[in-house]
Amino acid sequence: MLDTTLKEVRFASRMLAKRPGFSILAILTLAIGIGLTTQMYTVVDALFFRGLPYENEDRLVNLSSWNRAQNFQMGGISVHDLDYFRERQTSFEAFTTYGTGTINLSQEGNPERVDGAFVEDNLFALLGIEPYMGRLFQPGESDPGAQRVAVIAHSIWQRRFASDPDILNQTIRVNGEVVPIVGVLPPNTHWPNREEIYTNRTVDVAGTQRERWGNRPGTIGLLRAGVTLDEATTQLIGFAGILEEEFPDSNEGVTVQVEPLINNFQDDGSRSAVSSMFFSTIFVLIIACANVANLLLARSTLRQKEMAIRSALGANRWAIMRQILLESTLLSSIGAVFGIIYALVGLKLLENAVAMMNLPPWMEISFNSKVLPFIILITLVSGVLAGLLPALYSSKTDVNEILKDDTRTGTGRLTGLASKFLVVFQIALTCIVLICTGLTIRTIMNIQNVDLGFNPDNILTARIGLFEGDYPDQEAQMIFMDRLTETMRNQPGVESVTTFTRYPGRGGWFGPEFRYVLQEGAKFTSEQDLPVVRMNVIGENFFNVFQSQVLTGRDFNEGDVLPENYFAPETFRPALINTGMAEQLWPGEDPIGKRFSMPDGTSQGQSASFFFTIVGTVSDMNMNGINDNQSPGNGFYLPIRQQPPRFFTIAVRTRQDPMQMAPTLRQEISRLDPNLPIYWVESMNDRLEEVIFGQLITRNLFTLFGICALILACIGLYGVMSYSVNQRTQEIGIRMAIGANGNRVLRMVIWQGSRQVILGLILGLIGAFFATNFLATLLYDVNPRDPITFGAVVLILVAVALLSIFVPARRASRVDPAKALHTQ
Repeated sequence: MLDTTLKEVRFASRMLAKRPGFSILAILTLAIGIGLTTQMYTVVDALFFRGLPYENEDRLVNLSSWNRAQNFQMGGISVHDLDYFRERQTSFEAFTTYGTGTINLSQEGNPERVDGAFVEDNLFALLGIEPYMGRLFQPGESDPGAQRVAVIAHSIWQRRFASDPDILNQTIRVNGEVVPIVGVLPPNTHWPNREEIYTNRTVDVAGTQRERWGNRPGTIGLLRAGVTLDEATTQLIGFAGILEEEFPDSNEGVTVQVEPLINNFQDDGSRSAVSSMFFSTIFVLIIACANVANLLLARSTLRQKEMAIRSALGANRWAIMRQILLESTLLSSIGAVFGIIYALVGLKLLENAVAMMNLPPWMEISFNSKVLPFIILITLVSGVLAGLLPALYSSKTDVNEILKDDTRTGTGRLTGLASKFLVVFQIALTCIVLICTGLTIRTIMNIQNVDLGFNPDNILTARIGLFEGDYPDQEAQMIFMDRLTETMRNQPGVESVTTFTRYPGRGGWFGPEFRYVLQEGAKFTSEQDLPVVRMNVIGENFFNVFQSQVLTGRDFNEGDVLPENYFAPETFRPALINTGMAEQLWPGEDPIGKRFSMPDGTSQGQSASFFFTIVGTVSDMNMNGINDNQSPGNGFYLPIRQQPPRFFTIAVRTRQDPMQMAPTLRQEISRLDPNLPIYWVESMNDRLEEVIFGQLITRNLFTLFGICALILACIGLYGVMSYSVNQRTQEIGIRMAIGANGNRVLRMVIWQGSRQVILGLILGLIGAFFATNFLATLLYDVNPRDPITFGAVVLILVAVALLSIFVPARRASRVDPAKALHTQ
């Protein structure tokens, strides 16, 4: 049996080597399909199939507070609610909490800003993580008043501390506080992403006031063995209902959501994007297989005598099919080798592109042994798909007819029909892929054309964090900000300087905050009655730096200082509002001098005397993120002098490339405070581009898939039309001999090819009508059934398809009747 198989493999190799042009085209075609599919499967495997690298990962869950009235997540579980759950629940072995952020790290005058986390003392134990060196956090180190210690990641131990074996109990300054290092984590071990420094988070429930929005850290639970997710959820929802009745001010409308911990890293948008791209590559692979099947079908007509002789010598139908399938599998195997090379190059480029997305290390997008079974599977499937139809037709050879040299057999006609069917199928799939590509391209175009309401060009931005150890109060923080803005304002090439807390044009965590607001004198009964707007805290010259405008009233100035009693009823608290908020709250009125408050959202009515007075209106700068057309863009601004933050951004408008000012900014900050690091030093344009980075990758990949699909479909259509013209040479010669001119033959061939294109487009448009539903969450200001995109794809496919048809049709119109009638 083995000897027979080896002989057949050698024979298949010789047959492919006899026609190198055919073999190379088929191999490259399959390499494109297999390479793209392998690349995207590697991404899918990294993001969705690997699971969490922790013990009992199937029992780890994420707990969050959920606002029923407005249907959004409020954060983790409040410290008071979690304390209540711990005392009464029976579904969990343990809970733990954590918070993430950036940490100022300095040692011997070498400041650095790194990602870090403040974790409860049992977090690593709950995740099943053991130390690489030293120890991790111990029970009691989250109690009030416990000494702060640090555990560092293996990566920063190597990078910053040069793998120092004596690192334990050395001290570092963490956010201005001297902290001993007690342990090092194993390589590639982090939580939740790539944090490098961990300190113990102290929890003082008794000393913390209940709040509706605050004190909700990230919360993890470990289910008891045998307890289901639904059972645990039901129990906690019941407790949440009790807390809602007992503490309506903080808990009204607040329930609990329990979901697998892996969901922290997989949202609906990423699932839709990656799934859509993966199925697009599957379509490209199927198109490639259809192309090779067409090539093999065309080649089978040249091998009819060979198959007839094999049948006459005793080869059964299965033996003939096996030989054709072996040849197609050999083609796909060689194509897989080149496809893997392409996938490795593509993955390297993709890996570099997504490095800035801060994925967890276990989500690393790289080729690994787990992908090998998939490659073997798609190689075999591709070989079978490409060879099955040709094998079936070759095995149905009529020996008597073929040996009589009659080339106009039913098998030939059926082969032509099969080729045409494959082309229709290719065009339909190509149409779907191109429409998905067009929608993503239109999304990026719409985002890039969003009216920002400001000019981001020539602006350098950098983030700075000031901590209690060195800046104990708001006055010290404001002094540093004033000194920094003044020294940068006097630098050559600088036009203006400002500070702010949140980036305009960005949504999410880094964009202006959501706030409930209420006009003075108004009442409300529930959160649903409250207007929701955005808030930013800004310094002087903010609108000059961003080249926006104060329309009425005045801008903030140095006189808007922090009063002695900010929360006193009589304190003057100025605010600027944009025109959207003015129209939302006071339509048709002059808002200057009017007042508003920020209620906490409970249903106890609004009688607070803590109001902000509007001193000016400003033009609408984008406040909700350039890729978000759902959240409110209305908002207001408060002066940074009245609310000096510990974290702020400095923005410098320059007369040249803003990044040329970055070394000067670093130097001036180091001069003011040698232990203070800065981070996220980049231009405002780059900061905005990060918002749509994932969508840019999606667009580029879909464009690649669409181009490949279009090329393959056109090659397939061209091949079929060429084959058809060759098969009908005698017929065309007869038509021309009895009076048909070249133009008539040209129109006939074009019309016959166009029918395949029309049918393929109809099927493709129907398929795209349903397939684009998966892209709905990724689109911005474009309908999944956008008629412009659908129409453009139809025009592109028709134009390219007609070009593919025209070349063989032109050749047919120039057939010499005398020579054609002698063709056998």
